[in-house]
Amino acid sequence: MVLQPADLDLALAALRSTEVSSLDEAGLREIGAALVRVRGWLDGVDVACTRRAEVLKAGGGAIDGRLFQREHGSRSQRGARAAVERVGVLDALPELADALEAGRVGVGHADAVAQVIAGVEPEVRTELLSSGPWLAREAQRSSVEELERTLRREARSLRRADAGEHLARQRQASNVRRWVDGDGMHHLHAELDPERGARVFAALDAAVERVFHRAHPEGTHRAPSGGWANSRLAAHALVELCTAPGPAAGPGVGELVVLIDYASLHLGIEQLDGICETSSGVPLPITTARRMLCDAAILPVVLGGEGQVLDAGSTRRLATRAQRRSLRAMYRTCGWPGCPVPFHHCEIHHTRTWRVHERTDLADLVPICSEHHHQVHDLGWHLALADDRAVTLYAPDGRVVEQRPFVPIGPCPARRRRPDPHARHVLGRLQSLTRRE
Repeated sequence: MVLQPADLDLALAALRSTEVSSLDEAGLREIGAALVRVRGWLDGVDVACTRRAEVLKAGGGAIDGRLFQREHGSRSQRGARAAVERVGVLDALPELADALEAGRVGVGHADAVAQVIAGVEPEVRTELLSSGPWLAREAQRSSVEELERTLRREARSLRRADAGEHLARQRQASNVRRWVDGDGMHHLHAELDPERGARVFAALDAAVERVFHRAHPEGTHRAPSGGWANSRLAAHALVELCTAPGPAAGPGVGELVVLIDYASLHLGIEQLDGICETSSGVPLPITTARRMLCDAAILPVVLGGEGQVLDAGSTRRLATRAQRRSLRAMYRTCGWPGCPVPFHHCEIHHTRTWRVHERTDLADLVPICSEHHHQVHDLGWHLALADDRAVTLYAPDGRVVEQRPFVPIGPCPARRRRPDPHARHVLGRLQSLTRRE
């Protein structure tokens, strides 16, 4: 439903007449809703102007969408290009365009869609564009980060049969660029395929742990999970990895976890409803995973299998390595509802206070990032896990803020779709917009 003039007038009147510094929490939420409505309308006008500029340019005009955005939208060259690509996406997905104009999604959602479809093969792009109603629903109930992950996962499921060839293309496209700036700082940028990238990340994480524990030999905590402190540790660790004469000894042995369902592992053929990927959610061909299992540095986590003692009982305070592996097989990101922080940047949290229950059982453990861990222990927030790992988030006053079911790691459900002629019609235009200088 498109925002009506009366609704817009009410939202603008609320913004003009409100003294923000005097608002309570309820008032802040109301003014936030008004902001969403007005921002959605403005975003719709911005898209319409950019679209009109493109039409005028095609008819011989002197201004196109990018020039309009740079001159009248105060955007950088990159921002202007993104605005034009956004128009192409919204033209191809009218359901998403309606949701944007009604304020149910933001331009970040449209940009996430544009970013994903720009990086996939034409056949996969056409399939994604033919699923407009589903995509609009996903955008309305997801954050920008969640939507991007969902679309990338759906793209991977669409190219599932071509996984080996896709990995080969990624390996061929891998590269390292290096340069020295005018201040003498050395820059290193690497793009690696999922298999080799996961190995490098695992080795770097282990090296960060070694550097941290050398500086804090008496500590039992893990290295900081993000921010500037972690970046500096990673710089020290990278230099050590590249220049050390031999393997460094110490805590933090590198460990790469591969998630694979038992049927795929046993048969050597990826199942339609199976899973084969790194713990960060990057897919791997089954043949690659089976080859990687021959490496002693690779730890397989076979979903559906048993073989690890997961309940440590009252003798341990910290989560065991087996429990961390199991949690990593269940969570890609922080367990706080909607938080996109990756698992390897999270700490393991006891949802039931260990000092009271004196147990460290898997059923009570969930990964959460350091920011949300601070909110739990210092600000009074609380996460509760049900038997099926559904999470309930409680505010410090005991109010239920959000409830979310547990969604296990797995492939996106297969959906039968017929190619949309409209999506194919706009595909050529999207490609030309992406290539235009």
